[in-house]
Amino acid sequence: MQIDEYGINLDGELISIEQTRRGQTDLKCSYCNNGLIAEKEKLKYII
Repeated sequence: MQIDEYGINLDGELISIEQTRRGQTDLKCSYCNNGLIAEKEKLKYII
């Protein structure tokens, strides 16, 4: 499920997928606060 191209970092800043490396990130979803995984120009929920 693609959710967005942005996530929230540990400092509460909005971060673009272009600013992250692929794989598991420290980013959280801005809507539900779940962890995110970066995959080829999109973010996915950690399930």
